[in-house]
Amino acid sequence: MLSKEEQNELIAKYYDSVLDYCMRRLSSRDAAEEVTQDTFLLMTEKAANLTNDFLKYWLTKVAENKCNAYLRRVKRENRHVHLDGLDVEASVLLSNKVSDCSFGAYYETYMAAMLSHLSPKEAYLCELRFIKGYSPERIAEILQIKESAVNTRVSRLKRKIEKIIREEIPFL
Repeated sequence: MLSKEEQNELIAKYYDSVLDYCMRRLSSRDAAEEVTQDTFLLMTEKAANLTNDFLKYWLTKVAENKCNAYLRRVKRENRHVHLDGLDVEASVLLSNKVSDCSFGAYYETYMAAMLSHLSPKEAYLCELRFIKGYSPERIAEILQIKESAVNTRVSRLKRKIEKIIREEIPFL
């Protein structure tokens, strides 16, 4: 059981090492400070159950778990449709076609062709997630459904878009 004074001493003692660990894992000072703060907040919440014996190990393990959770959240929020190497080929093909058509007009034509293969609901979800870049939480609010349902629909939509791109409307 840790007293308030012991907590403050431990924070002063271990803060820099936990922050350094988080910086190495996250490569972002802001993210590392956020995770470090969350780690020590949890320590103060759990102070009644903690002892000094394994505290450094406990702090490191909590920081590791919080870093993993942060990375999963960032990955989930920034997930995009990956086209398995199509980006490189598309850029080469596009550079060969620059004189024929401006990129903006070509992009609009391509997007219109792809969206025509989607239902209105799928097209709207595609617009919200991939064009406007809204998070699953925001989309769940807009559509008034659960976030898990949004994630499922986005996953199905990604598979459908990849199939459309591969089979029905080849790029350029």
